[in-house]
Amino acid sequence: LVEEFDFGLHERTMKKEGLHTRQGWISKKLAEVRSYDQGRFRHPEERLRMPQFNLTPDDVAAITTFLLGNVGEEFHPGYRYEAKGDKAAILEGWRLVEKFNCTGCHIINGVGGYVRSRYGERPEDLALAPPDLTGEGRKVQPMWLIGFLKQPVTLRPFLKIRMPTFEMSEYEAEALARFFAALEAEPYPFEYRPERVLTDAEKEGATQIFNTLQCLKCHVVPEGKLSAEEAATKAPNLVLAGQRLQPEWVQRWLENPGAIQSNTRMPSFWQNGMTMFPNVLDGDAKKQMEVLTHFVLNIEDMGVDLAPPKPAGDGDFFDDDEEDDDGDFYEDDEDED
Repeated sequence: LVEEFDFGLHERTMKKEGLHTRQGWISKKLAEVRSYDQGRFRHPEERLRMPQFNLTPDDVAAITTFLLGNVGEEFHPGYRYEAKGDKAAILEGWRLVEKFNCTGCHIINGVGGYVRSRYGERPEDLALAPPDLTGEGRKVQPMWLIGFLKQPVTLRPFLKIRMPTFEMSEYEAEALARFFAALEAEPYPFEYRPERVLTDAEKEGATQIFNTLQCLKCHVVPEGKLSAEEAATKAPNLVLAGQRLQPEWVQRWLENPGAIQSNTRMPSFWQNGMTMFPNVLDGDAKKQMEVLTHFVLNIEDMGVDLAPPKPAGDGDFFDDDEEDDDGDFYEDDEDED
């Protein structure tokens, strides 16, 4: 059989078809496993044991590309994906999310949330769980987030789980802040536009709304130990709102908190654009939300007495601590003592 086989013709055929290149040889081998044994005599112990997988052309191309990529040679620039702008920020962000296992506790755009899933499904249970960080880039100011990632602070105490201190580098914290902004197509860096000064009538109206809604009934940091039920009803301290939250997000939150966070316990005071205050600022719901947003973001200048946030500690692991439903983690008071 060997003598009758025309090796010269076989070689010429393979060269013509490009099968003597690495790419051609691998592709041919994957597509037709026994193609190179045709016309050759093999002893039983030499016969090929590789199955015929009946791969599709796309599968053959994918496996060939993978194998060629393992030899340390660079791909042709035409085959290399070079991400730029927001796409590059998102790719780098997902790398860091995986490095720090952020999705082990949080949900980010539908990904992760193992720890969160263990709290149950009721809103009162999820209020005590690590928050869903989807939309975080539209909610918080990047500079605040960078500082928080490097050194978490307490916004709402009395919960059991806390944010670890990962000792992130400046680059890592900034890359994660840019990642969240890019996910929401938000400009980076965030530019805080100076707000206009409220007129006396607007300031009076905002104060009236703030007091009537009893915002400090939830947004307060009292001293002492709260029960789990009491802790679940408490919202973050507003003392950092001005440097932490984006004004547009605050107004959207006031208008319809349930549309942003389905399990929130924050009531909708302007449901369907209707106002509860017909005698304030001519009953203009939009203006009422605008002045209340200004009031909240400048709350210390409005004469409201709020307790300052406390450091969240230097722990680098999760212990018997808990996080709030708004995206921040806090250390238990007993641990601080």
